[in-house]
Amino acid sequence: MRHSIELLKKLHERYPDKSERALCEALGYTGTALQGVQRLGKMSPEMAALVASEVGEDPQHWALIAAAEGAKNPSVKRRLTALLTDVKKERFRALYKTLRRASVISGLSRQPIAPHRLHAH
Repeated sequence: MRHSIELLKKLHERYPDKSERALCEALGYTGTALQGVQRLGKMSPEMAALVASEVGEDPQHWALIAAAEGAKNPSVKRRLTALLTDVKKERFRALYKTLRRASVISGLSRQPIAPHRLHAH
């Protein structure tokens, strides 16, 4: 599992000329909210979703990661982590089905993939 604090680094990489205060205000938080994130080493699920959408990541995925990080009850944390694993598996299955339909993956064929098949529309 990745950590929500990684989003902060991505935010700074995406907007290198903006101060933390400007980034906080753009997200709708007070000017010191990101300092609190750095101090704690994690984000709230709401902030993780906002920052994720700002840097082009999946907000639901990152909100779930942040919720698991913040869970105080170990059984809740385990359930959230399992849910995150299930989401990853489901995304992989959907991608696999798409590629299979496009004949990019074939367990029966060992022939090279024709270049025109790699650029499915």
